[in-house]
Formats: sequence, C-alpha cells, structure tokens
Amino acid sequence: MSKISYGSIIFAHIPEVEHNPHQTHGSHYYIVLSNPKACAFSPVVQAVPFSSNINRRLPVQIEVSAPCFPRKSFALAEQLTLLPKNLLEQGRYCGTLDAVQMKRLQDAIKIQLSLD
Repeated sequence: MSKISYGSIIFAHIPEVEHNPHQTHGSHYYIVLSNPKACAFSPVVQAVPFSSNINRRLPVQIEVSAPCFPRKSFALAEQLTLLPKNLLEQGRYCGTLDAVQMKRLQDAIKIQLSLD
C-alpha cells in the first residue's frame, strides 16, 4: 500500500516555486487530502502544510497533534495546495490524523473555501 493516501502525514521537502513565493516550501509536515483515486492515479495530490511557527492565528489554522510532531503544530487550511506526488513519496511517512482532528481540518477547509 502506498504511503500517499487520504489522511497521511508526510514530512517532505518542497522546493520554492519562483512564481509563487508565498506558497509553503522547504521541509514541512503535510497532510494528504486527496481522495483514494487521486492518490492512486494522479501525479499531484491536494495537501495542507503544518507549521509550528505561527505569528498570527487565523480561524482556519487548527492545532493538531500527532506522535511525529516534535512540538505544538497547526494545520494551515488557508494553504490548501496541489503538490507533486513524487515529492511526497520521497518524504517520510509519519502516520495519520485521528478522525476528530480530520473533522476539524475538514471544517477549517470549508471555512477557507466558503463552502458553508
């Protein structure tokens, strides 16, 4: 089974995109949000980065915990992005978020995308 699946937490290095310097780049934890078919067949997957360096908190930044996080971390739902699956596959699989945290992240994404 591929480590790239819905809810997977992956520590990966994403290079800076010259035309989009505000996109999260560098070494970060990411949570994969693409559906199983996209994870299996698409060259890109949707993901949300985590950060432990939050200078200002937004309502769409939710605190999450997982055994692999060395300190308090926040999922940045405002940075829902597409990432090349091959870069995530080169990263380190760290586990998955539990159902309660996934629900909170889904709610934050709905707020970010004005779906409610």
